[in-house]
Amino acid sequence: MTSTRKVVPSSTVGSLLDHPKFDASGLNAQAAFMPPNDQQAVLLRALVNATEHAMLVLDHHYRITFANTAAVTLGLATANKVGDDFLAFFSAQQSIAVSEWLQNNDDNASHRALDVNPNSFALEESGQHRVVELKLRALNEVMPPNAGFLVITATDVTEQRATAEQMRYQALYDGLTGLPNRTLFNDHLNLALSQAKRHKLKPSVLFIDLDGFKKINDSFGHTAGDQLLRAVALRLNNCIRESDSLCRYGGDEFLLLLPDTEKQDDASRVANKLINEIQQPFSIEGRQVKIGASVGIAMYPEAGNTASTLLHNADSAMYNIKHKSKGGFSHFCDAADTLTSPNTGLTPSLGALLVSELRLQRVPIYYQSIANIDGCSTWGVEAFPRWKHQNLAHLHPNQLADIARTEGVLPELDLMVLRMACHTLPRFRQESGHALKLNICMSPETLCSFGFAATIEHILAEGGLSYNALSINIELDKLEAANLELQNSLKILRSKGVTITLDNFTCSYKNNELLKSLPIDAIKLERNAIHSIQPSDTNPPFLLADCFATAHALGIFVFAKGVQTKHQLGIIELWGCVATQGYLFGKPQCVNDTLLQLNKTANQTSALGNQPGSEQTANQINATGSALV
Repeated sequence: MTSTRKVVPSSTVGSLLDHPKFDASGLNAQAAFMPPNDQQAVLLRALVNATEHAMLVLDHHYRITFANTAAVTLGLATANKVGDDFLAFFSAQQSIAVSEWLQNNDDNASHRALDVNPNSFALEESGQHRVVELKLRALNEVMPPNAGFLVITATDVTEQRATAEQMRYQALYDGLTGLPNRTLFNDHLNLALSQAKRHKLKPSVLFIDLDGFKKINDSFGHTAGDQLLRAVALRLNNCIRESDSLCRYGGDEFLLLLPDTEKQDDASRVANKLINEIQQPFSIEGRQVKIGASVGIAMYPEAGNTASTLLHNADSAMYNIKHKSKGGFSHFCDAADTLTSPNTGLTPSLGALLVSELRLQRVPIYYQSIANIDGCSTWGVEAFPRWKHQNLAHLHPNQLADIARTEGVLPELDLMVLRMACHTLPRFRQESGHALKLNICMSPETLCSFGFAATIEHILAEGGLSYNALSINIELDKLEAANLELQNSLKILRSKGVTITLDNFTCSYKNNELLKSLPIDAIKLERNAIHSIQPSDTNPPFLLADCFATAHALGIFVFAKGVQTKHQLGIIELWGCVATQGYLFGKPQCVNDTLLQLNKTANQTSALGNQPGSEQTANQINATGSALV
């Protein structure tokens, strides 16, 4: 790009410090013109040289007309400082980038930053170049118009960039195996689905669960178990293509994304190869050990067209083969409403069976307790359908929702769950002795259906319940893409006292402005976020801590699910989590088992006396008007 700046003779320029209105990052010399030997100019020159930030002034040819001592230290100028070509201090490739950066300056480009690695500024021991951040500013306000002079400030940011990179790595990669973690895998999967829709590709998700790992881990200790997991990760990684994505899902489970599988057999061959590799002996601490693997396969779009659905369906297919005969693989085929495996063959239409059971009100409702953060008292219960066909494992609620959506009966399924749960909640409240809340997931189709607000009011009245007894979950990806009709529906419900909770909230979510604008009272952290807390952690991982900070700043309450250990509970309690659910407090159960659990919890609470912590939490939340208890 050709420069259009006006050329100013160097005699006019002299040193930048000689200019009558020189402004150097807050060091002002607003007095009249001062000769170089003027006492104030000498003092100003000393101050600029003493600052730890490098400062340079370039002319229209990018020659250095002034540089302070720090600029020399950073390798951006030589000792005699004046007249050198600034671009000569960089490699050929970087000099192009720096030149473009300089040419693209304008009056509105104040303080634009660029990271560079000056040639002569290296770590003494490793020889690696350090990272220097450059910021640019035109001097039009202190020099003649269009004079073409630029001031550059520079800072050594090597440590800051290294810390940021380490935090990014910890947020996206598994610390034990070095494989991508669930967060990064979800990013890869969502990208693959976007490309699949655009280019008509067929990605597949393989859910891999190790058979026999627990026995080795228990027999030889966690150190041997960790060594085995690293060996498995290495072996799996050597079996896949560069375009595939392998991740450690957690524990002894792994995920594999195949971005394009033309037919089912392609994924089957990969699964069979992985199983055969895992079945070969491993040498762990001088011992030969053998394990196996069960693999569930979900192919887009037959087994789902969203990331969460594909993961759930791959998980379901894996459990199906694991329960039938370990050491095999199984396909989930949602489009045909069938689940196939080497042992079971084909099942009848799931859609038709579900519709029939739904019409007869025979889809079971399960409940999972939600505990106050003290862990000693119950906040409420989450209700969801959990249907099991005779030839299949339990279908996940998301799988049921997908089938119901395909059959056009999703609102009917949602309202059936709501009606049955509202009839049951008074029994739960009586057994626990507390005004428990009902937490339930609703689809956008249901929330936007005609007369939904009136239907909810009627169903609540049937159970003798008020609006503030209800907490509605809506998943993050659904609300992100919400239309105005859905947001208005949520606002109406919220104004009546219904709590709106953003479900499956991922800690990598960064759109805080959108989050602030959504009609929500709380976020419910996804299981992955809680599972990222390691036994050795004294604070939550960086992304989880950032999530808590964001929620608190926006006045949004934080819930957590998937809590399995007291250590996880202790960490999230310190960071202001309000209520939790997970296997630590109880698995999803039928009505009678839930009543027994509530009775047991109530008796334990009574034996301990009043629970000031939980009452304080309840009162605190009620005071906000958000009806979160």
